[in-house]
Amino acid sequence: KKDGSRKFHALEYKIPNVPDGSVTATLYFEPETYRHVLTRSKIVDTTQRTETRTVAGRGGVTTRNESVPRNKNHELLERFSDFQEVDGLDLPHTWSIELRREIYPLEVKPNSHQGQRLARWNLSLTSIAHNQLVAR
Repeated sequence: KKDGSRKFHALEYKIPNVPDGSVTATLYFEPETYRHVLTRSKIVDTTQRTETRTVAGRGGVTTRNESVPRNKNHELLERFSDFQEVDGLDLPHTWSIELRREIYPLEVKPNSHQGQRLARWNLSLTSIAHNQLVAR
């Protein structure tokens, strides 16, 4: 698969039997080194929710329950970079996370940016240690 202009080996897993949507995780590996450099997780939820609506008219006030479709799309991107050797292992020292959430009624076009949220985190490691004693 491609991410931008770069080609990767990709391993995709789709969780079976998800009611009202889908959950997919794709892991991307560099073809030369087999480093795990990207994970893309997607959740698509198309559940129906019930709304109670009160309508006033000539015949008086009526209350009715309506089923309202909504789409919820969530995408989590995890990027791993700045690989350095630690005790013979090639480990990433930078971890970037991006979470995109879109929630909108089905009648609103997905590209209208209504209901979108974006959050980003970056973690940079200065050193990695393992097999260390932990104080009790």
